[in-house]
Amino acid sequence: MEQQLIHFSETLISDMHKDAYGFRPRSGYQEWFTKEQLDATYDDLQRGVDASIREDARREESNWQSFNARVEAVQAAGAGTRANALRWMMQAEGQDIQEACERDYFAFDVVFSCGDRYLQLCRELEQAAEALQ
Repeated sequence: MEQQLIHFSETLISDMHKDAYGFRPRSGYQEWFTKEQLDATYDDLQRGVDASIREDARREESNWQSFNARVEAVQAAGAGTRANALRWMMQAEGQDIQEACERDYFAFDVVFSCGDRYLQLCRELEQAAEALQ
């Protein structure tokens, strides 16, 4: 049982380290840790993971705001509607609307782990594509 607990701790710490800092720690560095040291390491890593989550959310919001500012600028430059602006932007980037939505990929620095925003934008893009047909 203790061996399973140690393995679980090593795996958990490795996963949390990657989530917090973007890379895994050197292998076996924690094998000499006491339970108290493992607990402290876990607590430190949890704070790092929490900070990483907050930073991801901040970055997603910033990207979303920047994206919308670009859409508004294209609208003002002559596209008129948001649908036209999105279509123009996709064409300028050489992106296929349907493919972008199907692959969960978008060229405008909008990260679509933001769920509802992704679905909203895909619906808008699909409507813009339908308007062309």
